Amino acid sequence: MGAGIKWWWSPAALLLLLLLGVLTLVEREPAAGPERAGPRSTDASPAGVVPGDQVIVRDASGRRAQLGLAPTQALILSFPDELRGQRVTMQVFRRIDGEREVAPWLTLTPRVRADGTIPMAGMAAGDYVVEVTHGDVALPPALVTAPGRHAFGLATPPR
Repeated sequence: MGAGIKWWWSPAALLLLLLLGVLTLVEREPAAGPERAGPRSTDASPAGVVPGDQVIVRDASGRRAQLGLAPTQALILSFPDELRGQRVTMQVFRRIDGEREVAPWLTLTPRVRADGTIPMAGMAAGDYVVEVTHGDVALPPALVTAPGRHAFGLATPPR
C-alpha cells in the first residue's frame, strides 16, 4: 500500500498547484473594475465629450476598452422625414486632390434611424461624395467633410 500512495502524490500535487493558480488569478481580477464601477470621471474624457457618449468595445479577452472614437468625431448624415426607418442604398466616393474617384469606396445599405440620421464613426478625416437612393428615388449627391454633419434635401423622383 505504500507504493500506491506514492503514486498519487504527483497528480495530487499538480492538481493542487493548478487550483492555487486559478484561485490566484481570480483574486487578482478586481471585483468591480473601472468598467463596472458606475459613472466614469470626466478627467480622462476628451474636451467636450460626455463620458456616456464614448464608444466602448469588448476585446477578445472580454475586457472593455475605449475605442477612441466619440460621436463628435463621426460623420453624421441627416435625411428627410419620409426616409426614417427605411433602408437606403448609399455609395461613398473619396475625393483625392479635389477629384472624385471613379469607383465607390464604400457601398452599403443602412437603415435610417428613427431620429432621421445615419452616423458613420471611424471615417478618415477628409472630403467625400455621398450618393443616396431609396428605390426609384435619388437624393442629390452631396459633398461632405468628415468628421461633421450633412443634411440631405428632399428626394426628387427620376425623370
